Amino acid sequence: VEILGEMPFTVTDFLVEASSDPSMVGSTITIRQTGRVDFLVEGLTDRLVEGKEYLLMVYVFRMEPDGPQIGNQYCISGERAAWEFTSGETAVAIFPDDSEGIPLELGPDQAAQVLTVS
Repeated sequence: VEILGEMPFTVTDFLVEASSDPSMVGSTITIRQTGRVDFLVEGLTDRLVEGKEYLLMVYVFRMEPDGPQIGNQYCISGERAAWEFTSGETAVAIFPDDSEGIPLELGPDQAAQVLTVS
């Protein structure tokens, strides 16, 4: 957990197994999420858990909009574009809210399609 100002952020390292950017495959990236286990921010994605597989739509973390990337850190788009692979190749939304236009479940073909979008 890191504190910026008075806001806690959970930072978790993940191995990239597939990506719309082939140069990222095999690298380790850090996902930055607002809050921590004992300080969850209502309406934001639940904490990611080590050892699980996820499909994430991310963007580069920067302290300033035009500033440099901070380490190899990324944030989840809208803090909601995250799915957990639950059975085989089916991914279920971590934050199930279809009002945001985020699919609640992605089958294998849909998950593969997300990986081809850059």
